[in-house]
Amino acid sequence: MPWREVSEGSCVAEMAERTTVFIVDQDDGVRRALCRLMEAARFETVCLDSMDALLEYPLPDHDAVIVADVRTVRGPSETLPACLHGRTTRLPVIYTTDYDTNPARREARRLGAAGYFRRPLDQQALVDAINFAVLNQHNGKA
Repeated sequence: MPWREVSEGSCVAEMAERTTVFIVDQDDGVRRALCRLMEAARFETVCLDSMDALLEYPLPDHDAVIVADVRTVRGPSETLPACLHGRTTRLPVIYTTDYDTNPARREARRLGAAGYFRRPLDQQALVDAINFAVLNQHNGKA
């Protein structure tokens, strides 16, 4: 493993310090709140307001997770899950939503989402999902 194992808690803390979380949400208030949560959890955080901004950003190959509103769209019908699925990056994506629907859940699952959360978010569950997704990257499962 790429981090020093002292105790379970310290491994997670060291992993969090090297993990970048990309927050993509069109709602300024939600974006700010998620960014504060990620910073409190000791993640490096990049907050973006659109899918285009994410696609223009130089994404790393590992040690990063995308947390995005599932309803973020690009153009008239290109959804974030479909757009990211076509990219070469293999970063895990965790989707959030205010408007949970069966089709949205199925699409996220079909495209290999690392998580799917309805708002209001369980903050600890989201942080745990991010840590789990990064751990899976290190274990070759992402």
